[in-house]
Amino acid sequence: MANDQADNQTVNNNGVSLYHFSKNIFLLSLLFLLIFSAWYGMVRLDRQAFSFEKVSPELIFSANQEVQIRTPFDVAYVNPEPGQALMAGTAIRTGAQSFVEVKLDNNVVRLDQNTEVRLLESRFQSPADEPRLVFQLLSGSVWVNAFHPIAVRSDQAEACFGHGVGVYTYTEPLNRVMSIVGYADLTLFRPNGQTLSRFVIPLKSQVTFTDSQLIPDYARLEYSKLKKELKMTPVSQSILNEPWVQRNVKDDALIFLAENHYIFSSGSYRYNIFLSTLREDLTFIPYKKRLERLSRARFTLSYLLGGVHRDGDMEEAETLLSVFDSLVSEQEGDPALRDLMERQFYAIRNVETDTPAYAVKEDLRNHLFSKDAPVFLRTYLTDADFLMRIGETKQAESVSKDWLAQWKPGIRKAHSDEFSQQARIFHSLLLSYADDVSWPLLAILDEAGDYRLELAGNADETLFEIAMERLDMSKYLVAHYRYLDARNYLQTSYESLHLAQKETYAAAREIFLEDAALLADRIAFAQKTLRGAARPINEKDFADYLSVQERDKTLEERFLTFLEETRVQEEEAELPTLDNVSQRFTLARIVVLDEDIKPDPDFPFQFTIEEGRLLDRAKDGSPITFSARYDYTNNGVYNILLNDEPLKGNYALDDFVRIAIAGAAAKETTPEESIVNLVDFLNLTESEETERSQVTAQDLAVQLTINELAQFNIVVPSAQQVSVLNPVKLNEYRIVAAIIADPVTKRVLKVDFDYHSGTKMISNIRLVDLPIDFGGSALGAAEFIPSVFRVVVGQEKEAAVLKDVVSRLGQQKVTVDQNDLRLNAGQTQATFSKARVKSMPIEFSGVYDIGRNLLLTAQHPLLTAENAGISDYISDLALLFVIDYLKGKGITVYEENIVTALPADKVRIIDYVRGSKILDFTYDVTSNRLTDISLQGTDAHVDSMTFQEFSLLEGGEPPAEEVEEETAEEGIAEEETENMEMP
Repeated sequence: MANDQADNQTVNNNGVSLYHFSKNIFLLSLLFLLIFSAWYGMVRLDRQAFSFEKVSPELIFSANQEVQIRTPFDVAYVNPEPGQALMAGTAIRTGAQSFVEVKLDNNVVRLDQNTEVRLLESRFQSPADEPRLVFQLLSGSVWVNAFHPIAVRSDQAEACFGHGVGVYTYTEPLNRVMSIVGYADLTLFRPNGQTLSRFVIPLKSQVTFTDSQLIPDYARLEYSKLKKELKMTPVSQSILNEPWVQRNVKDDALIFLAENHYIFSSGSYRYNIFLSTLREDLTFIPYKKRLERLSRARFTLSYLLGGVHRDGDMEEAETLLSVFDSLVSEQEGDPALRDLMERQFYAIRNVETDTPAYAVKEDLRNHLFSKDAPVFLRTYLTDADFLMRIGETKQAESVSKDWLAQWKPGIRKAHSDEFSQQARIFHSLLLSYADDVSWPLLAILDEAGDYRLELAGNADETLFEIAMERLDMSKYLVAHYRYLDARNYLQTSYESLHLAQKETYAAAREIFLEDAALLADRIAFAQKTLRGAARPINEKDFADYLSVQERDKTLEERFLTFLEETRVQEEEAELPTLDNVSQRFTLARIVVLDEDIKPDPDFPFQFTIEEGRLLDRAKDGSPITFSARYDYTNNGVYNILLNDEPLKGNYALDDFVRIAIAGAAAKETTPEESIVNLVDFLNLTESEETERSQVTAQDLAVQLTINELAQFNIVVPSAQQVSVLNPVKLNEYRIVAAIIADPVTKRVLKVDFDYHSGTKMISNIRLVDLPIDFGGSALGAAEFIPSVFRVVVGQEKEAAVLKDVVSRLGQQKVTVDQNDLRLNAGQTQATFSKARVKSMPIEFSGVYDIGRNLLLTAQHPLLTAENAGISDYISDLALLFVIDYLKGKGITVYEENIVTALPADKVRIIDYVRGSKILDFTYDVTSNRLTDISLQGTDAHVDSMTFQEFSLLEGGEPPAEEVEEETAEEGIAEEETENMEMP
């Protein structure tokens, strides 16, 4: 027993020892795992760069594209590989129908066909206002989708596209720059490279100019004058509809921020934060600690824009932004952190305001913005453009308000030029959305104008520019049928700009009154006849309306009378309540619950109406519901959704009810067409400056092309004879009835052709009065006239020779079309095809020797010959044809059976043996029948029968391949056959 207890005690002690040993092994293993994980994480993090940007741009194109490059180390252009990295100094060019991309992170520069550029600079890191990529455009057109600022320059100009989309087209000497999204900063240069002037191109606007027009006087021009000189206009819809533009828009829609470094899992985020914190705790090197804090800031942003944004968790976003702000405050002034924030800020692009991503963007903007870097505020305007584009007007109002609030008095004063540029961008933005622009947005525009007047160095010029902007806004409202809003905006503009002070601002006041009076006439007419309906003005009815008005009033009297007649008495002392609004809708027989009336906290006379319902039904008996913005001041509604369908225009409440019941929803129209209709009454002066400002880009390009062709002695009498084939690049034209003359013979021709002004090549050539074919040949403009006359004279001589050949062959019973003849270089031989033997269905080809009048070669499946006389060949061929054809019909004949001289349309066959009978007959080639059939030794005779009927004589079988329908004539022939007495 004692021994057993001792043994048990030993076992227990061993078990305890084994337990402790196993526990120690487990703890050591766990510690080793943690250390290894930390080490692995440290190594992994140490290898991760803090920048996700590639160093060099890549050339992206498909294998079938015609693309060539020339690096600084190449003496000639070479064929690149798709995806090839590009270094600064590399030139790129594309061929016809070829399109390529130069891509760097989310920056994309696309080259159109027949375009040549040179990459001048490729910066790995650059300040926010410096371009990351700089291209020289030698010729052609480039589409820029700029994530970082990207500059494109020609000989005397440079356009920097700031975080948006634009196009630069250069066909020497014509420049055109278009801003599609965002804005473009244009710098004009003197011939020596010094800066001449700077100009901002707002979104959806374009400028057009030539190199030669950039004279030193441009340095003294104010913005309003420079806008006319550069012919700034809205980008036309025809341009936006071009296939190349549409293709780029479609490709841009596929571009997303590269998300391979975003964190979508909360577990992955916490794991990375843990490793980074552990790594910082395990090192005593300040540089390494700094990197770990940067890593945590990057991980936080990656998770905010990954999982948090995906889930739409605003509460989590606020918590993590607080963590991020703490990390920023610990590393204030660190250039690596600023670089991280700046790159991530621009990477977010455009998102709606009620998302975590926008909260991140706003937080980063607050960190990056300073009184010395107001360029960051332009991104507010890009955001507002995006929000208006997707129909989020309320969010756009909020973003626009934030933009203006950031411009504190001190910052405005220190950067007055930049503020004016951004205000111009904002004005152009609102013009682009005249259908949906709200009064709060117009109020922000007006407030920005007031600030510009306060800062103005030249008060008269600034007032003139702002007055013209207000007029433009009113014109656009009229063009989009918002007559009520246009009336109110004209009135508020006239009063807020204090234009009634006659002793000052004479130019601005005079022009404003002149245009405003004409607008007032149109608005008054629309209000009286259309009653707010979103329809264009009938110009004939409007002319009749004007004819009955008193025309002897001054401009000011007309306009002031209009204001007095339409002035709305505002309730100055008392703001409207929900009950006031509800009462107005009740009087109009509209039911709106109080909870569906949303006041605008920033604009107390503006309300959003949700779920409104008319007491009356539509004419078809259906109920009527709507949502809209309501302006208490003028008792009108706009931004209307009527039964979930947009209704354009703005309406007095009673007019809206009438239109809704009638179901007269406005049809979609193209605003540009309406804007064009305004030209007749808005072009008031005939000065040379005004005429120049109205010349379109295409008009200028056409005139340059006519002048250019004249240098090659190609006369185009009228611009009406020139059509622009490529309105984007303005380098391809169709010219009709141009006049050219042979300098030797003085012979004059009219010719149509396509002209490429970049390559100076002429193609698709067609003579107006002569049927001479130039094929697909393309000629240089300098060689065009001698080449055309050389071809004309040569083809005329060739045509005469071919005509003679046709005549010669015809005399020998061979017909051939002149188009099926081709002369050799010496014009001694003619190759022919589809030569036909007269009177027989035979075609053959070969080569005819003109001098010797014989066939060098002749080919037909039945007979091939060389150096043969024409008559001999066709006689032999006709004989073989008759024997072969009859054999195919079951009738075997030999040369001795044929007694007719061939070729002939009737062939006599004698002594044809069929069984015990001998027959004579004629093969009628034309009717493809057998005629004059007789049986030798008897009087039996048949006038005509088919091959099928002939085969049935003596009970024969018809040819297997021949099945013909019996006709009345065949029936008669069959009856005659039955009556033929055969011995």
